[in-house]
Amino acid sequence: MTVPTKVLEVELSEPTQDLDCADHDRAKVLVRLHGTPLGLVDVAPVGGTVQGAAVLEGAERLGLAAHLEQDGITGPHDLGQDWACQAPGPQPLPASVSVVICTRDRAESLRLALGSVLAAAGPDVDVVVVDNAPRTDATRTVVDEVADPRVRYLLEARPGLSVARNTGARAATGEVIAFTDDDVVVDPLWLDGLLRGFTRSSRVGCVTGLVPSAELETAPQHFFDAKVHWSSSTTRRLYDLASHRGDSVLYPYAAGMVGTGANFAVSRAAYDDLGAFDEALGAGALTRGGEDLDWWVRTLNGGWTIAYEPSAVVWHRHRRDLESLSDQLYGYGSGLTAYLLKHALTARGFRHMTRSAVRGLRYHQRRATASLDAGIDPALLKRERVGMLHGPVLYLRARRRARRGAAQAARR
Repeated sequence: MTVPTKVLEVELSEPTQDLDCADHDRAKVLVRLHGTPLGLVDVAPVGGTVQGAAVLEGAERLGLAAHLEQDGITGPHDLGQDWACQAPGPQPLPASVSVVICTRDRAESLRLALGSVLAAAGPDVDVVVVDNAPRTDATRTVVDEVADPRVRYLLEARPGLSVARNTGARAATGEVIAFTDDDVVVDPLWLDGLLRGFTRSSRVGCVTGLVPSAELETAPQHFFDAKVHWSSSTTRRLYDLASHRGDSVLYPYAAGMVGTGANFAVSRAAYDDLGAFDEALGAGALTRGGEDLDWWVRTLNGGWTIAYEPSAVVWHRHRRDLESLSDQLYGYGSGLTAYLLKHALTARGFRHMTRSAVRGLRYHQRRATASLDAGIDPALLKRERVGMLHGPVLYLRARRRARRGAAQAARR
């Protein structure tokens, strides 16, 4: 049985304090040092309080000493000193960045997301809000009320997340294009983390980041949090087709390990090289997902590197009820097999998937077993499998529809 859990943050370089947790019997604490997440610690409050000593004890288990060593800090130190944490890599920082937020008829959540982006952005950051096939003028009203010169409003009449992302990317002026969703709150250091990822290697074309749950009040939220890798991984790493390969036998086609579409950035050079997001994939298309996984695979197969930077944090409120989560997991399943079919129709993808088919089935079964062991409702996994069965047919239909839509748009 899941227990409502308070989500908190602690910065270890600040004085240790007890945290109020009077209304919860459990707490999950994101532990940071100099802004960089070390990991998440589960703590049982004592007398309605999360004790600072318990958080510090958990931090030691998260590899505090290794983090200090990575920062070039050795021996005993005062953590309050101004250490240079997670210094950039050997490549220069990108000169400019644009943020693209794609939205549809979710004015209040957009208001929160946009406010957090503007708080994290410097004075020269270009912010593009793409209003995707709206039924009302609520999004335009939010942008007008914000009245920030950094924000531009774009109307995109054709529905679909990939359509909206392509519209935003074409309009963006930055050397880097950062994407996030309209139902998140980005961390104040979010853009710093994303941009630092591009310094890790000259071939980094995409950077992803950590997306922890902002709320763990209901069983569905706990289920989803336990299921996805990108809600808890705080290990920085690179992915490519050479010396930085992922652990799965299906790599690079098991792309979920890389990150999620709620939190990523691409370089203008990579976007121009790889082409647009596939408009037959993603929310708003028949397939309902898979566009981010497709992008990760295309990035890797195109010879680019993906950097995962956990210090680029975006907080997300997962679905609170079983019906909404079941619908979401159906879309995850359909998007997964839709994008896999897309790549199986290429010679390269067909060869890889044919060789890995048996191992892939075993891998999926292990993942399902791990999800069940984590307490996920079997009915949710069944719903995801139904989506997986539908995905290939939906992709073929969506591809035809996307081609017709693009042709009609070109004639306008």
